[in-house]
Parts: sequence; structure tokens; C-alpha cells
Amino acid sequence: MNNFRFLPTIVRTMFLLTVCLFSFAFGQQSRSDTILTVTQARIDANHDFVPDRIGQRLTVGGRANVYSGALHTDRLVVFLQDDESGIELYSTEFGQSIAEGDSVIATGLLEQYEGLTRLTQITYRSVYVTRPMSLPLTLSIATVNSEKYEGRVINVFGEITRKWEDAYGHYLILREHRSDKDSIIIFLTHRHQSGIDFKNFDVGDRVTITGILAQFSRGEALNTGYEIFPRYASDVELIGATSRSYLIVIYSVIGLLAVVLLWVWLLRRQVALQTKELRDSENRFRIIAEQSGQVVYAYDVVAGTITWAGAIQEVLGFTPEEFQSTTIINWRKNIHPNDYDSVVAYLNTAENTASQYFIEYRSRRKNGEYIYVEDHGAYVKNESGNIVRVLGTIANINERRLAEESLQHERNLLRTVVENLPDAVYTKNLKYQKTLTNRVDVYNMGRTSEADVLGKDDYELFPKELAEGFVTDDRSVIQTGQPVINREEFVIDAHGQTHFLLTTKLPLRDEQNQIIGLIGIGRDITERKRAEEALQNERNLLRTVIDNLPDMIFFKDVKGRYILDNLSHLRSLGMKRQEDIIGKNTFDFNPPELAKLYMEDEMSMIQSKQPMLGKEELALHRDTGEQRWHLTSRVPLLDSDGNVTGIIGIASDITERKQAETERERLIKELQNALADIKTLSGLVPICANCKKIRDDKGYWTQLEGYIQAHSHAKFSHGVCPDCMKKLYPEYLPKEKE
Repeated sequence: MNNFRFLPTIVRTMFLLTVCLFSFAFGQQSRSDTILTVTQARIDANHDFVPDRIGQRLTVGGRANVYSGALHTDRLVVFLQDDESGIELYSTEFGQSIAEGDSVIATGLLEQYEGLTRLTQITYRSVYVTRPMSLPLTLSIATVNSEKYEGRVINVFGEITRKWEDAYGHYLILREHRSDKDSIIIFLTHRHQSGIDFKNFDVGDRVTITGILAQFSRGEALNTGYEIFPRYASDVELIGATSRSYLIVIYSVIGLLAVVLLWVWLLRRQVALQTKELRDSENRFRIIAEQSGQVVYAYDVVAGTITWAGAIQEVLGFTPEEFQSTTIINWRKNIHPNDYDSVVAYLNTAENTASQYFIEYRSRRKNGEYIYVEDHGAYVKNESGNIVRVLGTIANINERRLAEESLQHERNLLRTVVENLPDAVYTKNLKYQKTLTNRVDVYNMGRTSEADVLGKDDYELFPKELAEGFVTDDRSVIQTGQPVINREEFVIDAHGQTHFLLTTKLPLRDEQNQIIGLIGIGRDITERKRAEEALQNERNLLRTVIDNLPDMIFFKDVKGRYILDNLSHLRSLGMKRQEDIIGKNTFDFNPPELAKLYMEDEMSMIQSKQPMLGKEELALHRDTGEQRWHLTSRVPLLDSDGNVTGIIGIASDITERKQAETERERLIKELQNALADIKTLSGLVPICANCKKIRDDKGYWTQLEGYIQAHSHAKFSHGVCPDCMKKLYPEYLPKEKE
């Protein structure tokens, strides 16, 4: 008990911490609200039994004591309390999410209704579920009638002085033992489902009552202003019975004597009526047997006779008159041949080892049809232990057995399907233990049989790090009712191989729609994961290749929007990241006149589904601001149905080649122009060795300069060389000094 001495202080500290946390959390939305304790909200400075803050909107914090139907039989009532006082929260919605012991902060209008202080019109709430141990406040009845304890869970001890019932419910008046001064009302509504029954208590009984204290405002006037509402069956405990209990014992003894005397009288009378009773017993037996819906039989082992009664025609198809001649041997002949040996062996064993027997088998009806029957009987033995009589009943259970066989067939079919599915299938109970599993699931867990798995949880079947993830999903499905769909997980099989699973978990519900476990399905996607990894590696390889090509490569959808570009193309558009271009089209990066030409070419290619190869076109490089020449090829991407799904384009920068071609054309043109101005002399030209005249094509001899002028564009100017000048005109030459 010393361990609980500081419990109120601990609870009080937890509550204050909770209030502080909620004050901080909700400070932004209600800075003007001050959180009051219940005692502060109920301050009555002028002692007029009306709290000073009546009519004000207050924010009050405390611990919840939930009590349904205490004052209002059609709605939920919550009492909020601190260590000094209590108050009612009048809100149906509020009570639906609060449990006893929760720390609650509520804002509402403070009012009094029929003497009870309560908070109504609650606009918001905050609940911090702490669920501390709720200890009742032990008081005497003399100190109970105080407003400070209203709404509190209290415990009182007293003696019942009165009990009655009215339209509201059941009442007990409790007073101090052997005192007429102070009393308290114990009230229980008609609709309360706590399991308490005031009929089990009498005036004078001494009882301990635990419940919520509130002001009394119904029925006749009593010398008490307060009442207690017990909540659970354990809240009303009988401590001591009244002297009436001893009277009951005396009356019981007297009654027993009266019963004995009555029994003697009846026994004498029974002897007189025994003969008549024996005659009537058979008729009563037949009537009861017929109403039971079963065939009833009595087999006299000594005489070897058997008496049949009951629903003979309904079960077996014979009339009672037809069946009375049936002996035990004839009856056994009606047993189905496939069941006969097992039935006879069972009955022979039961005769020696048991006092009763219970067996099911097939029996033939009058029309030759076999039906399933349930044969249940008992052996009657004499003083020597020998069987002298067999009494039993035979019931038609054909429909039930056929339904069971059909159900078993469906179960076998379902089990066969589940067992042969390529996916892992299993079920778990509320403790997350396996209750069903198929061979794939057993293999995934590295086990050899279902018996190695059933009844175990994931911590017993998997490494801890895997089990924690599995149980987290299990807990979410069972607690929230929401399924987990296509969760990727991995397990390690018996050979140490890792398997990737795509797991779905669904809540398993009973007929009342209550969750009783979960069902899980795990599809092995190991090969798919490996294929995805290989595909990703190929994509990475392809990406590396195209990103390092000097050519510009791009992919577009059928609307001309970019979906993939290599680094060369990104740079030409002035972009650095793929994310900056996805979803945009050529108009976002090129002059309108160029963008229009590109778009027309692409749309035309999509319509024709024919590639467009080696087209020279101008392009603006946004990274350098230059206009450069591209040699571009565009190819449509087709799906399996031949529909165009996109475009792939490859563009090579041929600007330098175009410039070289332009320069070459310029030089050729200049050369052609030069050659056009030159007449070529060729072939063997006859010339005079002496006078240097040349013979033309017509045989005429002409001067050298004339011939050259006639066959070229050369012109001659005449002059005299120094040698000829000396020879022909020496006089004109300056004289040389001696």
C-alpha cells in the first residue's frame, strides 16, 4: 500500500503537464483562452450556490469520468473532475471519443441545469489519453453533500434504509450505519447496462457504493440534495446482510419440513395413483416423442422386444403401425452396407465400456432412399451391472450432413486452390500469429511444413529487423481496418536466397463485421525486380552513351512535348537539367518561325508514320546565341498496334561543313570566272627559226604577237630591248667612259 501513497501527487503532476502541453499546442488558435481547473470554474465567492462564471465561455481541464445515461437516457454524459471538484460536459460527440481517466481540455458555456453545473455548446476539444489509475475518493455520507465533490468518483459506506422505483429508474437510500441524520441517494436508470441489479439488495443491507456524485433533482423531496451514479457491477458491493437473512434460514428450515411432510403425503397418494399413472405413461411418452421430431425407441434386452414411437413417418417414411413389428435385427438391416460394420463394432464396444452411445450413419427409408441419422442412446443396467434396457432417439440429420459435406468440399476446394497458388497466402489472429498458411508461404519463411508455422508470430519466424516491419503493417490493418496494398518486402528462404514480395494485407471480419485477424497475400516479384534492375542498368548504360555523344538526341510525345534529352541537346537549348525541359515544346526554346517549321515537320511525320531523314535545317543555340546548321533525322515511335506514341530525333551540327562547302563553292566560282577570262594555247605551233613568224591553221605566216593576240586575251605594247638598241640604234645610247 505504501507504493500508492504518492499516486494522487503523480496523477496531479501528469495532469498539470498535460494542461501545459495542450496550452502550448493550441496557443495559436485560442490565445485568449485561459485553461481553468474545474475548481476554478466553479468558484462561488458569494456562497449563493451559483458559480460566479455562469454564462461565460470557459476553457476547463480535468480528468474524465464517463457515465452514459446518468441524467439523460438518450445521450452520453461525461463528468470532468480535478482533485477538488467536478463538472458535467454536455455533448454527445464529446463523449464518444473519451474514456474514463482521459485528461481533457474543453471549451464551452458554463451553465446550471436543475442544480447541476455543466459546460455546454462545446466548440472545440483536445483530449490527451493518459488513462491513469482512477482511484475513488473515500468519504463518509456526512461529508458527501458538498458542492466541491460534485462530478467526482467517490466511495461511501452505509446501510440501505429504503428502495423504490419510478419512471426515471431505481433508487436506494443509503445512510450512516445506525444513524438517522445523513443519507445519500443511489440512482440507476432503467436503460443502464452496467449489470447492476438493485433487486439483489434489501433494506438493512450494508453496502459500499462507488460512483459519480451529482445533485438530485427528480421525484419526491428527500432530506438529501445529492445522489451517486454507480457505473459498473463492481461499484455496488454487499458488506453485511441484515437480520432478515437469519429469518430466511429459519423460514427455509420450516419450509423444508413442510416439503418433507408434503412429500410423504404425495408419496402415499402416488401409491394410490401408480396403477393409473402406469397406464397413462405410455400415452404421454408417445405424445412427447411425436412432438420431438425424432424417432424414440425402448429396447427390452431381456424380452428382446423394441417399442417405437415419435416421428416415425417423418424420419423413416413408415407409419407407426407398419414399424412396430420392426425388430432390432431388422433395424440393423436398414443400415447402409458401407456403414454397417463400423456401426456394429462401435455399439459392441459401447456396451462394454460406456453408459451412452452417440453415432451417425446412413439408414434406409421406406422408399429405399438412404438418409443420414443421428442415433443417441443410453444403457440401463440392473444391480448386477447387466444391461436390461436401451433407450434412445433417432434424428434425421440428412440436410445438416449434406450441408457439412458441401461445406467440407468447398473448404477442400478452397484449400486446394490456396495451396496451389503461386502466391503466398496466410491468415493471422489478433495476436499476429499464423492461423493458416500455404506451401509458398512456408517456403518463403524457410520452413518445411505448415505445422512449423501455425501459432507463431513473425518474431519467431523472421529476423527481428524484418519482423518489426511486418508486425507494424499487421498492427495498422487490425487497429484501423485499412488494408495495406502492394507493399514491397523481402524474405529469405530455406536456401538463404532473398525473395522480393509484393504484399497485400486485408482485415478479416466475422459475421458481426468485427475484425478478428487479417489475411495476407504475397506475390514473388524477384524475377521482376531482377528484370527491373537489368532494365535500369541498360537505361543507365544507354543514358551514359547518349549523354556522351556529340550529336543532339531528343524524345517527344505525340503532342511535341520533350520527355528525354541528352546533354548535348540540353546545352543547345540553354538548359542544364532534364527537369527544366520536360513537358515543354519547341516554341519554348526557338524563334516562332523556326519552331513552326519544326512542329509542322513533326506533325506531318506523325500523320504519315514515315521517318524524316537527313534534313538540313537552321537552329538557334541558346547557350552561345549562334545560329547553326543541323542535319536532323526524326523517326516515329510505334507501339505493338502500330500507333505512334512519340518521336525520336537526332541532330548533328554541320555548321563547319556547311561553311567549308560555302567556301569551296565560292572558290570554284571565282576560278570559273578566272578561267572564263583565259583562252588557252595548246598543241604544236610551227614558228620560223629566223624571223619567228608563226603559221596559223590556214597556212598563213603571221607575226608572233599577232598570233598570240588572236588566240588569247593578251595585249602587246612595243619597245626595244637593250641588246637590240645597241644593234639598231647605237647612236641613241649613252657613250661609255673610257
